[in-house]
Amino acid sequence: MLVYLKSFKVQIYMFIAFFIIGINLIIQELWGKDHSWVFLITLALIVGVLVVALLVYRRSAQTTIEISNKELLGTRVLLYAYFGVYVLQMLLGTIDAIKTNPDHKTLLVLISGGLLMAIALAGMVLQMLILKRRGHCLFKAE
Repeated sequence: MLVYLKSFKVQIYMFIAFFIIGINLIIQELWGKDHSWVFLITLALIVGVLVVALLVYRRSAQTTIEISNKELLGTRVLLYAYFGVYVLQMLLGTIDAIKTNPDHKTLLVLISGGLLMAIALAGMVLQMLILKRRGHCLFKAE
């Protein structure tokens, strides 16, 4: 299947933003209550990554790369897994037994944040490996 190289690069930046969101969950749970500036820093990082992704998308040529259905399925599975863990974390956070016990809430956030970071890291690695196999680089203008 042919995919625009610029779209593929933007997916890597999206996985980077997803990684930052996982970090943000953990940081907010551990230190966010006392340090509201931490949220602003992580928000600025996410916005910065998204701006870079937009610039990469707008400046890149219409080059295409061929990826297999297996590679496309791998990316799709990671995106669905990320979405599933994120929604599950939000839903479990509304349960009274978890919401009222600070230890349970912290454990839920640490586990879900770690899973989100692991899924995002796996997505970044998968995308980078696909690019490398095709002879392309994330940081080179093409």
